[in-house]
Amino acid sequence: MQEADPRVGHHGMFVLRNVAPALLEQAAEVRKRLWSVAKDCRLNVVAETGHQFLPVGVTHVLVLSESHLSIHTYPETGRAYVDLFTCVVEFDMSEAVLALKRHFGEVVADKVADSTEGIQVDMQSCYR
Repeated sequence: MQEADPRVGHHGMFVLRNVAPALLEQAAEVRKRLWSVAKDCRLNVVAETGHQFLPVGVTHVLVLSESHLSIHTYPETGRAYVDLFTCVVEFDMSEAVLALKRHFGEVVADKVADSTEGIQVDMQSCYR
């Protein structure tokens, strides 16, 4: 008898670097781009919340039927930090990297792991 796959999903934490500050300053722009990432990855948004910091900067969270996708921006440094957890075992985290690149710019896969195994996933193929 074959043992069941112990993973329940994947967790990715990403750093977006060298992003144009205008893309990170205002809640409406960040929200639009985060929704586009979710759509590109075929993730299902069931709720959301966000906060506009003054004078600039945003935190936004999409609650997914698969779990969550969140972003916190630092326009003054051109950086943002993204957290994605999906309980879809077959999900390919490189899709998220490509979608983040498409909608924000440079992405560094800070940590990507299977949720129960804690195994670091080789993300080098995402940087081509």
